[in-house]
Amino acid sequence: MTPIAHYQLQNGLRVVLAPDSVTPGVSVVVRYDGGSANDPRGYRGLSHLLEHLTFRGSLHVAPLQGMGILQELGAGFNATTELEATEYYAQVAAPALDTVLWLESERMAFTLARLDQTALDVERRIVDNEQRERQRTFRRLIDRYWLRALYGEGHPFVGDPESVADLSGVTLRGVQWFFQTAYRPDNATLTLVGQFDSAQALRSVEKYFGPIVPPPVIRAPRQAGLPRLCGVHRLGLSHAGLFGHVLRITWPLPRASSAPERASVQVLARLLSGKLHALLVERGVEVANVNAYVNRFATHELLSVDLELLEKSDAAAVERVALAAAREVASLPPPPRTLRTIVANLVSNAVFQREDGLRRARQLAAGGDPDADAAALRKLEAQQVQRTAQPLAGPVLVLHVWPSKRTDGGQQVEEEENPCH
Repeated sequence: MTPIAHYQLQNGLRVVLAPDSVTPGVSVVVRYDGGSANDPRGYRGLSHLLEHLTFRGSLHVAPLQGMGILQELGAGFNATTELEATEYYAQVAAPALDTVLWLESERMAFTLARLDQTALDVERRIVDNEQRERQRTFRRLIDRYWLRALYGEGHPFVGDPESVADLSGVTLRGVQWFFQTAYRPDNATLTLVGQFDSAQALRSVEKYFGPIVPPPVIRAPRQAGLPRLCGVHRLGLSHAGLFGHVLRITWPLPRASSAPERASVQVLARLLSGKLHALLVERGVEVANVNAYVNRFATHELLSVDLELLEKSDAAAVERVALAAAREVASLPPPPRTLRTIVANLVSNAVFQREDGLRRARQLAAGGDPDADAAALRKLEAQQVQRTAQPLAGPVLVLHVWPSKRTDGGQQVEEEENPCH
């Protein structure tokens, strides 16, 4: 297995090269350290708008021409705006790698030359419509109230749950300024995974990205603060479009910055899910589904369990079981047999997922390392998992959402117990 190589160009661009003869083609990811949490106050959605605008061409690429070139190459490509990052990615055959690198360097270096009022007006309408549609969905509603309960008003992750972002006040000059704060080599990571020669790829990266000079505008990254939880924070919501009850329980965790720490968090999520299943059965409490997962951010992580409740389920009883399962996981190291089973399952998943070059590239771009994590899993000890589980005995957010009986539709906060207040 060829080692993963990390470089940094003189202009600040971070480069990760992971050649792999097994992975089909080449996956290319450019990750900018800035997402919707970096949107200026009053302009929620600006990062997403800018993501759209970068497909309108550059100095040497006509509007939408880049998408046409990628389609002709048979590439799969897309982009996404997250809370803390904006990513552009493509999967192509190895001979097309240089073309993709050129297009991405054009996006970074020369989009500013194509940002005009016509493009802004067109994409603003598209993004505004997208946001209005998305923010009406049930899951988006849950996420916005969930984030507000975790972080409090005024936090970069938190928008107004009752309103739709309004981009009508965004000016061309404002977009041009915002582009220069984010789309720059000293704010980006370029990751390649797949069938390529490292030396040749690095020469191509230097050729296309090396001449790009960071603009004189001050870079404005933003790291979000930690959740503000005290004890057990309970929030109850009702929603007119929901047909069943959902319980989401969330514990903040420290940021896992090393492979052993990341491996331990993976095991912890599986361990908690298994213990919760066992206690629910033992106590005769029925639910439709249990899903444990982790959200990773720059300063911390969130371990959550989503439980879909049956019509006859007692939400209070389910909550008691979930909190009891968490306390038990935090107080005792996992039994050796349980730990071996979880580790074997996670390692098997990692082996099967290794051929997914894009998934691996996105993990590497975000600071992870799937291969190192798999190796750390094999060496993981029960005591490390128990140390990682200690926050499960601490502050927690319990979000309960149920069908609304309101005749006017919509949603509302039904109850809230916040020990911080």
